[in-house]
Amino acid sequence: MRNNKILIATLLSVSLSTLTGVVTANSHMEGYNSSVEYSQYRGEKSPYKLRISDLMGTHLKNADGDNIGKIDDLIIARNDNKLMAIVSVGGFLGMGDRLVAVPYEDLRIGTDEKAFYLNATKTDLEAKPEFKYNEGERTGIMMIKERKRYTAEVEEYLNQTTQEIKQNVQEAKQEVKSAAATTIAAVSDTAKSFKNSVSYTEVRDSESPYHLRMSEIVGEDVKNAADKKIGHVDDLIMSREDDSLMAIISVGGFLGMGDRLVSVPYKDLRMSTDGNDVYLDSTQAVLKAKPEFQYNEGEVFGRNTLQNRMNADK
Repeated sequence: MRNNKILIATLLSVSLSTLTGVVTANSHMEGYNSSVEYSQYRGEKSPYKLRISDLMGTHLKNADGDNIGKIDDLIIARNDNKLMAIVSVGGFLGMGDRLVAVPYEDLRIGTDEKAFYLNATKTDLEAKPEFKYNEGERTGIMMIKERKRYTAEVEEYLNQTTQEIKQNVQEAKQEVKSAAATTIAAVSDTAKSFKNSVSYTEVRDSESPYHLRMSEIVGEDVKNAADKKIGHVDDLIMSREDDSLMAIISVGGFLGMGDRLVSVPYKDLRMSTDGNDVYLDSTQAVLKAKPEFQYNEGEVFGRNTLQNRMNADK
């Protein structure tokens, strides 16, 4: 009798385990089957169908619910101007990662707007041709994580910003005391910096397989010809009307409060010859006079999305 009870208990345990596995598998399949193409999930009333902050750093699952990789960056390919997601497959803490490129149109998003899917397996991705950034370039996640507004705690960012304000005040006082000749020389050097900058689409030579990496722009401060900060890039979007790529610039405000958003064609952005500074031939007053851009109702700033994602991956 005792042996029968043990046998029955064992069979029930196996059956329950099998049933749980089937339910879980079905749940994953339902999640994938109910997902939609990422490029289509926003309604037609939305002026844009893509936000870079939606994708950067997100994990990808397949139909079985397996984690198959992570989106490291998005690029514009040079040969056909297509937007490609660069997916990191395998590796640990950035070591041993293999990068592959997939069309962004292949990405899907779950109805919860949190899970991202790709109809592939990790083996499928590992079998694709390896993608490599140009020599000396870092991964997209590394560049994003170096930006304080994405990785720092609010208090740390506040302290840093306060120190920067104090430093700017001191520098302003020092500039007032400076001789006129020194000021003129500084302005001349600044003008040269802007003059020597190039359109961002022309930063890389023709041998590069891409001419734009989203991680290089998102979160960067934007300066004008006078080397004055006039805003920062909060996000990049793809217009629904004509698929044009637009940079969303945050003008004014402090720690996300009082920001005014405006959109400018990303092709208007320029970059210094050393690749460290982003320029826009405008002024803060001109940007503030542009029509205000607003994300769809319920959507947050790109800065907030990326900061939360980067902190969650710590």
